[in-house]
Amino acid sequence: MLNLEIDLWISQNGLSQTPGFHSKQLKNAIMKNARQKLEQNKDIDLHNIFSILPKIHKERIMRLLGLASLRKVLMFQNIDEEALGEICELLKPVMYTVDDCIIQEGEPLEKMLFITRGTVWSYTTGSNTANGGSASKVSAIVTCLQRGDLCGEELLDWASIRGAPLSEFPISTTVVKAQTKVEGFAIRANRPTT
Repeated sequence: MLNLEIDLWISQNGLSQTPGFHSKQLKNAIMKNARQKLEQNKDIDLHNIFSILPKIHKERIMRLLGLASLRKVLMFQNIDEEALGEICELLKPVMYTVDDCIIQEGEPLEKMLFITRGTVWSYTTGSNTANGGSASKVSAIVTCLQRGDLCGEELLDWASIRGAPLSEFPISTTVVKAQTKVEGFAIRANRPTT
């Protein structure tokens, strides 16, 4: 079972076709680490392959997947590789199960999610009070987001404003909800930057 789960994860994340990256070596490293954890009577989470990865592979994979995600963001397209690498260090792997609410409409928007696996829906609930006024009817538009998509990008606009107080996050105007098991990387507004 572990072999199949690892093979599937490597394939779904496009790591088997990545130049200079050997999926067989990665699989062997994951299996070795999993066996060591089992020998130490430690639980392993087959649903979260990142928890089984050795640190060196985890960092390299996060950088590979993170760079691919960041390059799709318009604001990051003209940023050099080194700066993108620093942003990648702020990304944290996240997982959501079916029906998990990832971002809630009307709540502070504190994270941006880069989807690497699964499907989420982004939609409004029909009324919007995010602008501080009374509820107004909004036509519901459901957007299906999948691998390679991101949500919460309004956070970038907020963060790009010089002097924007950390205590005044933008308010989400949509609900983002997992429709399947979802894996991705999140960057949070409250993470310290260097």
